[in-house]
Formats: sequence, C-alpha cells, structure tokens
Amino acid sequence: GSARKVESRPSGPPAPGWSLVYWTVEIGTFESGTLSYQAVTGGYWLQDQTNDPEYGAHAYIRPSSSPSSTPRYVGGYAVRIDGVQQMSSRPFVEPIQVQLVREVRTDKELIEGTELLIGHPYRVGEHRARFLSSVRIDGSLGLRIWLNAGWRVTFSSVVRFYNAITPRYYAVTRVVNGVESLPTYVEVSTEESNYWVSFSGLPAGTWRLYRKDSAGVYRLVHEGSGSAYVDYKSDEELGEELVLDSASSSAQLCVGWNRRAVLAEGSRLYITDAGRYGITDDGEVIDVQEEVIALAVVRGQLYYGTREGWYVLYGWGETLTTARVSSEPAVVGFVGDMLGGQEGAFLPGAVRDMSVRARVVRTQLTDVGVYWLTDTGELYRRYADGRWTKVAGEWRAFQYYGGVLYLQDDSGLHRLQGAPGSFRVKFTLPFESPMQLYQLVLLGSGEGVLKVLERGGSWRVVSGSMPLALDRVGHDYFSLEIEIEALEVSRLLLELEPRLQRERVR
Repeated sequence: GSARKVESRPSGPPAPGWSLVYWTVEIGTFESGTLSYQAVTGGYWLQDQTNDPEYGAHAYIRPSSSPSSTPRYVGGYAVRIDGVQQMSSRPFVEPIQVQLVREVRTDKELIEGTELLIGHPYRVGEHRARFLSSVRIDGSLGLRIWLNAGWRVTFSSVVRFYNAITPRYYAVTRVVNGVESLPTYVEVSTEESNYWVSFSGLPAGTWRLYRKDSAGVYRLVHEGSGSAYVDYKSDEELGEELVLDSASSSAQLCVGWNRRAVLAEGSRLYITDAGRYGITDDGEVIDVQEEVIALAVVRGQLYYGTREGWYVLYGWGETLTTARVSSEPAVVGFVGDMLGGQEGAFLPGAVRDMSVRARVVRTQLTDVGVYWLTDTGELYRRYADGRWTKVAGEWRAFQYYGGVLYLQDDSGLHRLQGAPGSFRVKFTLPFESPMQLYQLVLLGSGEGVLKVLERGGSWRVVSGSMPLALDRVGHDYFSLEIEIEALEVSRLLLELEPRLQRERVR
C-alpha cells in the first residue's frame, strides 16, 4: 500500500448555540370522508350532516405540502380547537376522535397507539396525545378525525409533534484532514420535555455532533458542515461511539487493553478506567520488581516484558498476580499483540516465526494480516498462509486505529492505504530483431489491469476480471513495455511475430 501524511490533532470547537424546537406540520387539505369541510384563515372547520340518521362521520386531512426535514420517530402530537358551534337542538355528545394516518392519499393506514379522544364539552385550546412508546412515521402523514352529528368544530391547521425522548447532553468535535479533535460538551438545560434541539454556530469545515443515549454513551448524531443543524434522530438512529484517544504521552510505553490504556514507566504499570483513559478509583497502579521494557496483549491477556523475560498478569485489584511465560529478554520498547523476542515473534497459539531475522520492536494483528516493525525501521506484513511482503519506507512506529494502520517517520504520521497484498509490476522486454505483439494474456484470479505502451507514448489498457487479453498493439518494435496490476497472478502468456523490415530504394 501507499502512505498518506496525516495532520496533527486540530483544536476543539467553541460551544455552539442551541434552542428547543417542536416539529410542526401545516395540515389543512381535505382528502376524503363524509364530513363537510371548509378552509378558513389558519385552519378549517368540519361538520356532520344534522338531518341524517348516522351517529357521526369522519374526514381524512393531509398536509398542504410535505415538510423537507422530518423526524422518523415521535412521542406524541397536539391538535388545537379554535371554535365549537352547536348546529342542532339535540346533538350527540360522544368524544371526538383524532388519529394519525400513513399514506393518507392512498391506503389510509391508521397508526396504532396514536388515538386522541376529546371529550364533551369540547374545550377550545390545545389537546395533546402522549404515546406509551415511540411511533415511527413515514409516507404521507395525515389525520383521521371522527366527529359527532350536530356540531361544527374549527381546527387549527398547525399540528405540533413531540419527541419520544428528552435529550440533554451533546458533544461537538472538528474534523480536519480526517483527524478528529477532542470534544466540546454542550448541556441542554431546561424544564421543558420531549423536544428536539436546533444548533447554530457550529464550527466551519467538517464537524461531528454526538449525543448521550439512554445507556449514557455518546454516539454520533451527524457528520456534516454548515453552521446549523436540527437533531431529529432517535436513539435507534445514532451511529458510532465517541472515542476519546487522549491517553497520557508522558509514559515510556502504552498499549490498549480491554477498553483501557496500559502505560509503563520504570517498574510501574498504570491501568486507566474503562473507556475514559484516566486514573481514578476504578483504575489500577501496579508496582513490579523489574523495569518494564515491553508491553503486549495476546488474545485479550495483558503481558509485560523485562530484561529477564515475559510475564502475564492475572486477576484484578487485590487478587492480581503475575507468572513468567518466557525467559528470553524482551526487546526494549516492544509493543504489540504478540510477544517480541530477539528475532521474530511468538505468534498467538504458535511457536516463534523466524521468517524475519531481525529484532522485532512492534507487532500488530489486523483484519488483513500481521504487521511487524523491526528496530531498523523495516515494516513487514505476514499473510495467513505464511507469505511475507515489505512496506516501502523507513518507519519509527505505527498504530492501528479504526481499521486503519498509521505509520510514523521523521516527517510525521502517515495513513497506509491501497489494496494490501496486491501484485504490481512494470518491466520492459528487449528484442534483438524487430517484433510485434500478436497476443498478450494475463491469467490469475480476481480483478486486474493489463497495460502495454503504444508507439505514440500512450498506454493501451484492458481491465476487469481475469483472464485479460490484448491483441496486436503497435509498439516500439525493438522492445515491449508492460505493466500489470492484480490481486493474484498465475501466468503471463506472450505471443510475438517477426516484423519484416523493408528498405526503400531511391
């Protein structure tokens, strides 16, 4: 793979402004039903026929236009009655029923658990329905209203919706060149409940907004740009957890273990709190008999290395004990997820791999293989079948974070990118006599790219699933320049034919 320079951590953003909002929808278009309907300023009235024998009637009312930004889950809603008029001497006095509807224009699917009953006498003012659990809304939202005979009721066209939760705690970070800053925390403090939060003054460039969920974990709400954003998301829609990578850099060695940071300084080990990277009563400070010169985590077990050998730590707190697992001295500064020795390393569940005849100072097991860094700055990758490859460059250290390998050299931090384990080669075939290409075939598996340099200086390219073939390409008749990129190559077949040179007679 190739390496890309990574910038240092940016500064945290200033705290953004916030305000509480409730989601409102303008509903006031009659879709269908048996009630009389009349639009009025700011609302509409409904009335059942006074001379029919029916007990009451219903109407389906939909929004005049679809809102551009909507929540997916709501916890309640409120309708407002602006006026009530008795239209007969003996009207029915049963409750008015209001209910949310999906796809109000077509299927008119009633949403369970959203019924609102307004009892007689029908009070002018706001009437609110509170749900026992959050309700998912989608499609063309609307209302179904059932009204008794003998009444004319005027409704406001504005329907207010309430959140299913009451969010309070947020965190905001900046992202510059793929690097995230430490968070700035924001607390929404109010006596109101079941609101959504509208943010203003968000930082320039890319930012990430996190919210503490019901389990107390800050999780991603949104990554975006722009100075304003409204958080309409439920806990179910939140993304990845906020990770605070802020362990102390003053220690000589550090390794991640069981959501904690383990730091070594002299003959003392510091084990931080789970997920917080700070030393409190939940953390641990351990004194050992010898200077700690190496750290490793193998299959979830913590090891430390000294000049006398490797030790494993068992238990926690008062029950913590150690046991020696290897008498071979560790390499000074070794950190990894295998045990490092003078040459090679002890692989999990296996003997030492001696393929790398060098002092290994760091190891890392990833989803795509094992990386080993030697004390001379060479970085090797070991495949599952035992094959090895070397990453170009001279490196001082590396770190595996979020599925990405970061490499450090004298110029700074770099991000390893590209398809690991791919095959790429460029070569030139010289000819003693003029030749021309008849056919070139590349055999292998997976996707590949086959290139031949044409006589005019441009490349003739074919790509896709192998096998790949090129026929009769005009090129320099005394040489053929070829470039191959593929995941796995088994054979290259080349067929040439002599080029007849004719001499012009003057």
